[in-house]
Amino acid sequence: MTLRQPTRPVRIGLFGMYGSANLGDVAIQRAVIDALRARCPGIELTAICPDPEDAVETFGLPARAATGFGGLVRPDGPAPAGAWLDRFERSRPWLRLSAAAWRIRGHVRDLDMLLFSGSGQIEDYWGGAWGQPFRLLAWGAATRSRGKAVAYFGVGVDQLLTPAGARMSRSALRLARLRVLRDEGSVEAMRRAGLAGPCSVCPDPAFALRSAAIDEPRPAQDEVPFAVLSPIARSAWPGPEDASYENYLRALAGAADHLQGRGIEVRWACSQTRMDPPVVERVRALMRGDAASTLVVDVRDVDDYLRAVRGARVIVASRLHGVILALVAGTPVVAISVARKVRQQMDDAALPDACLEFDGLQACELRARIDDVLEHGPAWRLRVVRTRDRLRHELDSHFDRLAAVVPHT
Repeated sequence: MTLRQPTRPVRIGLFGMYGSANLGDVAIQRAVIDALRARCPGIELTAICPDPEDAVETFGLPARAATGFGGLVRPDGPAPAGAWLDRFERSRPWLRLSAAAWRIRGHVRDLDMLLFSGSGQIEDYWGGAWGQPFRLLAWGAATRSRGKAVAYFGVGVDQLLTPAGARMSRSALRLARLRVLRDEGSVEAMRRAGLAGPCSVCPDPAFALRSAAIDEPRPAQDEVPFAVLSPIARSAWPGPEDASYENYLRALAGAADHLQGRGIEVRWACSQTRMDPPVVERVRALMRGDAASTLVVDVRDVDDYLRAVRGARVIVASRLHGVILALVAGTPVVAISVARKVRQQMDDAALPDACLEFDGLQACELRARIDDVLEHGPAWRLRVVRTRDRLRHELDSHFDRLAAVVPHT
């Protein structure tokens, strides 16, 4: 008699540069996790990210460090055991990279699939070519060497500034069985880097996010007309602070004064909960109106942000997911684009007329865009809701394609 081997759940590594302070990254992973579990019941997910302890607390998943060093951190489990190769994490570059590649090869042994999920993961401007491009290639190559599937879903290209970074990123994407990037600009960037073969585009996965915070009754104080301003810290992109950023802060302060002059309460809400809140105080200090009467909303997670922006007459935001989460909540948004991805998102959402460029920002133009939204509020809100529903519908078919790549056993 032949004994049947017991089966185990399919194990998927969820690779991303996500952390709880960046609400956009959290929203993406929540949406992806929910979509995968709905389509592939019983799967086991392991987070692979910069801060495993944070991922365990935020998502309740076991987690590993994207660097490859360190052990598996489990929810309510003991501290991970070290490995002798971890001693090379802070050694000379060639030793560190060799040790990381060896450790990564051991980690993927326990996975059945590796999924690079969401955000602008294809970049080399923070750590150079041997930072993120190396990690993409090392994890992907190790997974494929064991005959297991690799997929990219909703991933964007931020900036590839070095030939080596472009080559490694191209090689990493070539290993994937499914390549679905988050916008046409990302596909074009990879084509310029030499990527051939199928590569499609999906809306940002955060548009699939479902939250009770959107539908629950609004508090009584929301009966007062209000607007939300969501500034961005200058450290969010490379380069020093300059006159353009000071101009941006003054334009936001002028917008707050303008809103108060129209009898609209001003509230502040940040979608990056560590970097951006100090900027709020800088803008308030530049106001000529009653800065003390403006409300700083205590935002700690995605649901807090959704509650803060839903029902607002308008939100002015600069971070990509400060914009996207406002659209998810059905709120009209005026975007100030500090990067290509923000302008691209507003174009993809059929809202290009609600986007201003950071460079050369004119305070009078910002006030004019705000006034247009305020004066045609119902029409703007209808545009936003229709756009959100359209993008959610498009994501459904892309999630079906992703589920088809997941191994059955």
